[in-house]
This record gives sequence, C-alpha cells and structure tokens, in this order.
Amino acid sequence: MMTNPDFEKVWHGERGLRAGVRACQQAKCVVSALTLIYSAVDALAALTRKETQTKATRAEFLAWTRAYLLPELGGSLSAEDIYGARCGVVHTLAPTSDLSKKGEAKLIIYKWRHGHRPDDPQLLERARSATVVEIEALVEALDVAVRSFERQIDSDVELQARVKSNIEDLLCYEPWHPVAIEVEASAA
Repeated sequence: MMTNPDFEKVWHGERGLRAGVRACQQAKCVVSALTLIYSAVDALAALTRKETQTKATRAEFLAWTRAYLLPELGGSLSAEDIYGARCGVVHTLAPTSDLSKKGEAKLIIYKWRHGHRPDDPQLLERARSATVVEIEALVEALDVAVRSFERQIDSDVELQARVKSNIEDLLCYEPWHPVAIEVEASAA
C-alpha cells in the first residue's frame, strides 16, 4: 500500500532503502547492492534541491556526497569519482562511465570484505588501474552519512523545508500485512 513518505519510512523503514541495501549485502548481490547504494545517494541528494526545481542535478549529488558520504568513506576518492561510479553502475551495470573513460573520475571496482575469492586474479589485474572499494565499507559509510544528514535536517530550517517538500515525490510502500522476505542463494 502506498503511504505518505517520511524520512523514517524511506530510509529506516522495514521496507526502506537501508533494508534493501542490507538484504543485497547479506545475499552478496553486488550489482543490486551497488545500484541501491547509488540510487539512495541520488534520492537523498534530490531531497536537498530547491523546492522550485522539478528534478535533481549532478550538482546536488556532488554536494551531498562531499558533505556527507566522503567524510565517512575516507581515502582518495572524490565526489566526481563516486558520481562516475554511480553512472557506470546505474546506467550500464559496469564499473566504467563516460567520466572514467575521459579520465575525469577514477575507475572504481568492488570487492567483499569477507567472502571475496582470495588473490582473485581478475581483481588484482583491475586493481592496477582502478581504486578498489569494499562494499561493506561503502554501506557503513552511507549509514553514517545518512545519520549526519538527518542531524543536519534537524538543525537547518531551510534544509528541513526542502526535504519536507521534496520527500513527497518519493515512492514509499508499506505492506498492509507483514510480508516475510527471504533471500535464497542459488546453487552454483
């Protein structure tokens, strides 16, 4: 059933973005996890747009990433690197994007902290020309970034108004009765 979205439901809710990211992480669904992570940053950044804007732009994504995600992610990545990675994953399910191909963003490849094949030759080869990011580290950084964003919403009246106005555009569903979600691993 469709409900009136609020930040609690959209991010923290039983069927919110965080639950989806965690389910993909638990099932080791790398592409689905990354797609949800980058889509979540897109959606969260869109909440910061001016109330007169009908859609978010690259500028909001970059600003949100700089303000909230990068301080938690650490390392040598820039907001442009994250944006390029987002473009590659969301648009083509690939690590490359127009920005990385033009040298305007670092190429990012991903690995699991636990469960990735040790000494994976393909990963080692790609790591020579790319930055390796642990998916769990990205999920953890996003969790902390969202908490920081929530604190900023609480303390900034202008941001609060933008979020309140823009969150109405987001999809938010609650089942009318409890629904058990099970993720099955296929026999490989």
